[in-house]
Amino acid sequence: MNKLVISTAIALGLAGGFGWGTTAHAQTKWTAGTPKPLRGTWMQYRVQHKGNDTTIYWNNLIATKKTVFIATEFGNQAYGGNHVGYRLHHGVYRLRDYDSSEKVWNYTKITRSGQKLTLQEYGRRRVGKPFKHVAGQIAHLTYNAKVSREALNSKS
Repeated sequence: MNKLVISTAIALGLAGGFGWGTTAHAQTKWTAGTPKPLRGTWMQYRVQHKGNDTTIYWNNLIATKKTVFIATEFGNQAYGGNHVGYRLHHGVYRLRDYDSSEKVWNYTKITRSGQKLTLQEYGRRRVGKPFKHVAGQIAHLTYNAKVSREALNSKS
């Protein structure tokens, strides 16, 4: 009887170790749309001086119910329609969208701490290809209440 209990425990332990136990962790559930805590307008004004040249950047994230627009000094991303989704994992929102013109999925990590937001692109996946990690730059944004009211109340 002891041998049966021990061998069953070992077999279940090995099956769980190889990922045969449950598929709950393997299947990630994405929620359609954008998360409510991120909706609004988040901005950062940056001035960069190089010698006699001055460059001004407006990093921002504008999120409504079904669309997200991210404009940073290192690139722009527009998420929208039925292909935008998110998931929350350990306080980090992972946003994904499908760019139909380039046929690619884009992934961005977003962390919110009060009125501050940190975002970073972390991956890309072309249709029919495996996921590819990207070491994206980080942008730190602050909530802008006045612009957020206007963006969320507009009908577009």
